[in-house]
Amino acid sequence: MFIKLSHYNIIMSFKEYCKRAKIDISETKEVVGTYDEIKDWVMDKQGYFLIKIDREANRVEVGFCPQLNKVTSLITGQKPQDIYFEACKRGLISRLDHAAYLGKELEKAFLALKYNLHYEQDEILDLNKKPEDQRVNTK
Repeated sequence: MFIKLSHYNIIMSFKEYCKRAKIDISETKEVVGTYDEIKDWVMDKQGYFLIKIDREANRVEVGFCPQLNKVTSLITGQKPQDIYFEACKRGLISRLDHAAYLGKELEKAFLALKYNLHYEQDEILDLNKKPEDQRVNTK
């Protein structure tokens, strides 16, 4: 049985949702997720991504670096799925945690673009911070 979610039951707990949907959770074990930025981080052997917003073009741009400071691919798209799916198709990701990270960062970047917020990779998206002029002064 599937229960269609609506705006009023989004705040329902997982247990209450399962009870209403008649989903058996009697053998469910709850696990609390943890992550340590120092101990748990492992570099993806394929490389890393640089994520930026191009407000003039109204898009998110993702540069792929197979080695330090060398961008070999620039991927853009209309939505996060377009970009991370292309990165996966091209074999640019070898770790599941790296794929999860890319999806998280792309969603933040697209929300920042859509709602005119400041975006900086690896930083928390501040819903009250507007974008700064990030152009580099070449004088």
